[in-house]
Amino acid sequence: MDGTAADTAAAIVREKTEKDGVDRAFEFVGHRETMDACVGWAGALGRRGSLVMLGYHACVRHEFRCHPMAMIVY
Repeated sequence: MDGTAADTAAAIVREKTEKDGVDRAFEFVGHRETMDACVGWAGALGRRGSLVMLGYHACVRHEFRCHPMAMIVY
């Protein structure tokens, strides 16, 4: 599998952890695609996991968006 694409990397993590996800995710790139790969319904972060974000790009193109239910319920 090619793990260079952010969504592919999240899918690989889900596959390797039997869909549980990881306990901790570190995001150093600051792009929307890589942040989306960490959180959300299909992201690499598991239940009650922690996300550390460094290197955030503050612009509309890379604005961090996450549905609140994905952060609360999941």
